[in-house]
Amino acid sequence: MKLLSGYRLRHKIIAAATLISALSVSPSVLTAQTPSRYEAEAGIEFRPDWVFPTNPFFKGANRKKERIDFMGEGALSAQMKFGEGHKLYSSYPNLYQGFAIGLGTFSASGMVGSPKSLFLFQGNEVWRISDRLGMFYEWEFGASMGWTTNRTEPQNCVNGSSVTARLGLSLLLKYELSPRFTLTGGLDVTHFSNGNTRAPNAGTNVMGPRIALSYKFNRRSTLKPLTPNAPQERDTLTNKRLSYDLLAWGAAHKRYFADSDNKPQPLPGAFASVGICFSHLYSLTPNHSLGGSIDLQGDEA
Repeated sequence: MKLLSGYRLRHKIIAAATLISALSVSPSVLTAQTPSRYEAEAGIEFRPDWVFPTNPFFKGANRKKERIDFMGEGALSAQMKFGEGHKLYSSYPNLYQGFAIGLGTFSASGMVGSPKSLFLFQGNEVWRISDRLGMFYEWEFGASMGWTTNRTEPQNCVNGSSVTARLGLSLLLKYELSPRFTLTGGLDVTHFSNGNTRAPNAGTNVMGPRIALSYKFNRRSTLKPLTPNAPQERDTLTNKRLSYDLLAWGAAHKRYFADSDNKPQPLPGAFASVGICFSHLYSLTPNHSLGGSIDLQGDEA
């Protein structure tokens, strides 16, 4: 009888220990078995850019008689991409998009301004170099505010408005330092312009290196390549080789005439411009398409 009681007691102890072990499993182990549908990331970056001398104002035709050839900008960014739990992950494992807030300054900020930018960006992998290193492209579009205009700086023949559009393109190398941190470096080109909505509109173009450090919030705790090593099946939504894009747009712009001194002068008011673009694209890969387009444009001027 005592032997039977001891036998039962030992089995109860073993069962209790097994239950405690199961309950004490780390939550990260449990969640790792259910991949997230999205991955979030935040980063900080710095861009020391060279200003293209495309205007006499930048070459020294200003009140300080100084060349304006440097623009520095810092930015905070937030982005997301498809996680392994999303059905589009197999087709777009490295496609990401997000937004950023930037603060820039020039070597003569009093004459040009200190633009503050809010812009959207999107990027994708171009070439997988190693498990941790990849080459990416990234484009951005947004608005930039805080420019000095010719109304406060008469010799400034670059900007006629304090708010401009921002358009940029970057070629980047991304290296995974750890499962959470990524170091990014590359080259970027950025164009600032008011879209010819107010004169003058010579625009500002800058180019230079770009350095960034980012942190992933919900990346799985084990290191893995940014893209799967084995080729993945194309998603059913992106399985078709042929696709069509239709784009309609509208804008307002200024027109100019030459005065008696052969100097451009703006006509009063603004003129409307509308257009439509139809594209027929062939999918080379799940991430790249090639094709032709037909453009139609109408202008009030």
